[in-house]
Amino acid sequence: MSGQASEQVNRLLNKGFTIKISEVVAGEFLGMVALPYKKLSDSLPSRLVELVKTKKGIIIYRLDKKQLGRLTDLVSYIKGKIKGAKDRGIDGTDVLILAYSIVDRECRGLVTFDEALINSKSLKDLVKDRVKDRKTYTITDRPP
Repeated sequence: MSGQASEQVNRLLNKGFTIKISEVVAGEFLGMVALPYKKLSDSLPSRLVELVKTKKGIIIYRLDKKQLGRLTDLVSYIKGKIKGAKDRGIDGTDVLILAYSIVDRECRGLVTFDEALINSKSLKDLVKDRVKDRKTYTITDRPP
């Protein structure tokens, strides 16, 4: 985990927030961060496991069957919103991660360091239109 991410995680935990890591994010961590550097350090995949095991307030979660239908609808809706928009750099995994966070009714936002997600006007409009029940929901690199 980068220093900036680690700092934000600790800050949120100290404020009493629960940090939920979707199974998509856990998979992306393994695929993009841990596995390419396996030769450098065999301990990288275990860092995520260790973090979840030792830090209270961090969980890896998955959606239940009821939420999967909403996820599918939301992924299609998000893809439609960003298609043709000037949003560059938002890929399929980003769409899944965002949709997971929106489908989880307890979630108050998505903490990311991906500038494409943070600065996307179409995603800001989407949040305003589709996440009306959680006025505080935000996509940010600076959580409360």
